[in-house]
Amino acid sequence: IKYAEAKQAQLETNLFEVESSVKTEETSEGQKLIVDFLRKCKNIQESVASDDEMMAEINKLKQEVLRQDSKYVKSLLTN
Repeated sequence: IKYAEAKQAQLETNLFEVESSVKTEETSEGQKLIVDFLRKCKNIQESVASDDEMMAEINKLKQEVLRQDSKYVKSLLTN
């Protein structure tokens, strides 16, 4: 029961952080990062020959997005 209560408190805290992030300028910046990432992924898909090469390029893009340290992106990844 104590574990469940602690987990509930953690989830509620995470939800509060997501809601707080959604209400700020960080949201639009984070959404721009995601849209840019998706556009680049589409370009990669159209320009590479193999699935392995495509996944390698997508992983590079993912790391670029994560380096931006966006709270919005982080909130998407934790849920």
